[in-house]
Amino acid sequence: MLNQNNTIPCPVCAEQGKDTKIMIDTMLLIAGTQFTCPVCLAKVGIETNSKSQLDQTTQKFENLKS
Repeated sequence: MLNQNNTIPCPVCAEQGKDTKIMIDTMLLIAGTQFTCPVCLAKVGIETNSKSQLDQTTQKFENLKS
């Protein structure tokens, strides 16, 4: 099963030399949820203009599993 809870380094904090992690849930990220850095409040999410490509890729993946 896919591990849905992950952390990624905050790109804004990294530029400032900080090692801050942003907790994300993969399924919520795919669904369009944005996640916020607890330190600098930067938001991480899927761009609106990338949503259709993500939907197509997700569908192809689901077809492979069938």
